Amino acid sequence: MAVGRVREAPTFSDEWGRYTVWIDWDWTLTKRLQQRPIPYAAHKQRVQQSVVAANDKTLRVISQWLESKVPSASRPKSLPVTFKPVEIEQRQGQPAFRQALMAAYDFRCAVTGCEIRDVLQAAHIVPVNTGGQHSVNNGLLLRADIHNLFDRGLLTIDRNFRIHLDSSVRTSTTYGHLHGVKLMKIPTVVSHRPDTRLLEKHRRQHAQT
Repeated sequence: MAVGRVREAPTFSDEWGRYTVWIDWDWTLTKRLQQRPIPYAAHKQRVQQSVVAANDKTLRVISQWLESKVPSASRPKSLPVTFKPVEIEQRQGQPAFRQALMAAYDFRCAVTGCEIRDVLQAAHIVPVNTGGQHSVNNGLLLRADIHNLFDRGLLTIDRNFRIHLDSSVRTSTTYGHLHGVKLMKIPTVVSHRPDTRLLEKHRRQHAQT
């Protein structure tokens, strides 16, 4: 659950093959939403996986919630909420970097071995906005969902190319099997392999052990 404000109209992404939208997330309101969630029974609109307009009923429910009026349905008890600051690297605008990683990793996700090119993304180990470079050894070719886990520090890689998952992800039936195993794909060219110093920097930044 999260609250954000749409910055501009949706645009079609050739890289992702779907419509995308820029959202400014509001962590104060997100914390409030997690502590006082809007029950599904109050609006009954399915959660979409792509950009879609909310129906009129949902808009009314959201407006009531923003005005601190509890929606007319039972709600679960409040749960403690913790937040972890993250920065997600912009996915587009780096075609040359992606192509270099695609070649280095033989068009396969380093973690899962996935070969579906449309879902493979170029991940920076150290983001460019914090001093990282668009170099192959500062990158990993990752499936989109794995990229998100990596950017959030929920998945890290040690200097032996072994995968570590945050405790919050290890019990996942989808990702738990990845914890403790080595990368499925490592570039054959040594200079193209991820820089182990940068991998360790990423792990320290996200306090993985």
